[in-house]
Amino acid sequence: EENLLKKLHIKDHYIYLKASEVYEIYYNIKKQSPLLEKYITISGDGIDTPQIFNVKIGTKVLDLIKTYFDINFEDYDIYVNGLMQGIKMNIETLIVTPNLAGIMIMKKRANKPQKCIKCGKCIEVCPIHSNPLQAYLKKEKVPCINCGLCTYICPAYINLRKYLTGDENE
Repeated sequence: EENLLKKLHIKDHYIYLKASEVYEIYYNIKKQSPLLEKYITISGDGIDTPQIFNVKIGTKVLDLIKTYFDINFEDYDIYVNGLMQGIKMNIETLIVTPNLAGIMIMKKRANKPQKCIKCGKCIEVCPIHSNPLQAYLKKEKVPCINCGLCTYICPAYINLRKYLTGDENE
């Protein structure tokens, strides 16, 4: 019961779980032990065929990728847990953890952040109708669900997520 309550996400009287969390609960109940392995997806425009791997927690991601893919890491950026919500990581120090869901291997792009053109695309795409421009231009706190759509859609390549989460100085 205690293990189950730790995993439950309750919002507005609804319980929601990710597929990986359902599997972990099942494993805990069936084996009465902690989950020692994790399913992760490796995809992105840097590889030909996306794949799902069942690997031990603690595995070095670099070793996993070198075993199955022929990649020169200088030409790619590695994102953990998606392009929109995920973060760019150093492949040298990355290991499989219970929170790792997927790895995106993306070709490096020379898209440097530019000055905001105030096009409003970030506002249009926001699922909660927030205004990321207020956070970016006026440094005001605005509601955010951390989906990353505003950053993904921005034609000026501004990482608006950093301003919404208060990490603009990173």
